[in-house]
Amino acid sequence: MPGRGQRDGSSHKPKLRRIKAKHQRKRVMRAKDPVLAVFMWGVQHTVNEVLASAETSLLLPEDFKAYSKIRVENQYFNKENLPGHFKFKEYCPRVFHDLRKRFSVDDSDFMMSLIEQPPRYMENPGRSGAKLFVSYNRKLVIKSITSEEVALVHQILQPYHAHAVTTEGKTLLPHYLGMYRLTVNNTETYWIVMRNVLSSSVTIHRKFDLKGSTVDRAATHKEKVEFR
Repeated sequence: MPGRGQRDGSSHKPKLRRIKAKHQRKRVMRAKDPVLAVFMWGVQHTVNEVLASAETSLLLPEDFKAYSKIRVENQYFNKENLPGHFKFKEYCPRVFHDLRKRFSVDDSDFMMSLIEQPPRYMENPGRSGAKLFVSYNRKLVIKSITSEEVALVHQILQPYHAHAVTTEGKTLLPHYLGMYRLTVNNTETYWIVMRNVLSSSVTIHRKFDLKGSTVDRAATHKEKVEFR
């Protein structure tokens, strides 16, 4: 028998809850150059891995020889900007993470400086033929290097890190913040990221390029007169 206020033949309809799906937010790497797009993708991937891992204060000798690498095959996300096949390798991730801390460079700021917008190409009048890029906020410089230079950085990395520890990050040496290998279209390229010493808000009136060799480095008469 129906209760008060209830009619014969009526059926109870449960309320439907509408749940709005939440989609994972992914930063889309937009760079016309596929190498730059892979570089931006790789930096985001490796920095996020470092941020997600447990923090350890002690570096071991094997950390100076370590690397992390990822191989991407048949990827379709953001296919308009990223190639379908590529490899990304980071050298000595824990060492460079520690160096960034020594140089007071926050990992998240480091990452965003490199992926918020594509790095911009800089004309390089040097004889090495290396490619130079600067981050959109001018805080970082990205330079292409050779495999021989990668080997040299590995040679000096341990004493270089010790020097950064001893000086508490206050050194006039270049601040190296990351080193990578990219494989795109079956071509390998090597890149190193440094702090841009010219990113200061103070007006710079003169710049000097100091070299560690006098071979083919003699100043012309015009240059000598100009800087007297």
